[in-house]
Amino acid sequence: MNRLRITFSLLLCSLSCVCLAQKEEQKCTISDCITTFSEEHVNKNSTGWAFWFIPADGIADTLSVKMSYVDKGIKTHEPHSHFEDELFYMVEGTSIVRLNEEEHVLKPGDAFYAPGNSSHNIRRTDDHQAIKYVMFKREIRGKLSEPFLPGIKNYSMKDCLIPFKESALTKNGNDKTMWYLTKEMSAGGLNARLHILSGSALHEADGYSGQEVYFILDGKANVSVNGESRTIEPLSSCYCPAGSKHSIRNAGKDVLKFIVVRTK
Repeated sequence: MNRLRITFSLLLCSLSCVCLAQKEEQKCTISDCITTFSEEHVNKNSTGWAFWFIPADGIADTLSVKMSYVDKGIKTHEPHSHFEDELFYMVEGTSIVRLNEEEHVLKPGDAFYAPGNSSHNIRRTDDHQAIKYVMFKREIRGKLSEPFLPGIKNYSMKDCLIPFKESALTKNGNDKTMWYLTKEMSAGGLNARLHILSGSALHEADGYSGQEVYFILDGKANVSVNGESRTIEPLSSCYCPAGSKHSIRNAGKDVLKFIVVRTK
C-alpha cells in the first residue's frame, strides 16, 4: 500500500510539474515578444523623448532596450557611471560620445560600448541637428558589490568605438555580418552582431540556448518564435526567450538589416 501511495504521489508531482512548465511556456506568446515603435507611446522628457522596446523590468531577463530622441538642449544627462554595461547604436544624426576623459564622433550606423563602471554620456554636436539612438543595456537582477566582469582592463575609446564599415562585413551566402560587440569585449555578457540578409534568406539561432533579441533597422522581417510567426517593420524588436526555437527571414524585396543582441 505504501508503495502504491508513493508511486501515486510521484505521478501527481510529475503531472503538476508538467502543467506548471506548460503554463510557463504559454505565458510568452509571440505577441508578447514583439514591440513596434509608436510615436503615440513615447515618454516625453525635457530633451525630447524615449521609447521602451523592452523595459528594465520587462519580459527579458537581464536586458532592456530603449530608443532615445534628443532635439532640445544638447544632452539627456551629464557623464555618469553605473555597474551595468550598455551598447549604443546611432540611428540618426551625428553625436559625440564620451568615455571617461575621451570623446569621439558617432555617425549613423556606428556603435559605442560603455563598460560597467565607466564614466560616459552621449550628446548632440550642436543644437540644430537632432539625434536618435538605441541603447541595449544588460540589467542587474539583485545587487552587485562590483561591476560586471570586464572583457579587458582599462577600456579606452579605441576599444569601445565600433564604426560601421562595409569592409568589416563578412559574407556567408546571402547573410552579411559584422560584430558590434563580441564576447571578448564584454566577457561574454553583452553581445551584438549586425546582419544584412538579401533575397529570402533565413537566419536561425546557431545553437545558442540563451535569450536574444532581434532589432529591425531596415527592411521587412518575418520572425518565428516557438512555431508562431509575424511580419514586422523597421524599428521593431522581437524577444526570443531562452530555450525557444526562433528564426528570422527577409520578408521584403529589399535587404533586411537587423541586430541580434544577447545577454549572459
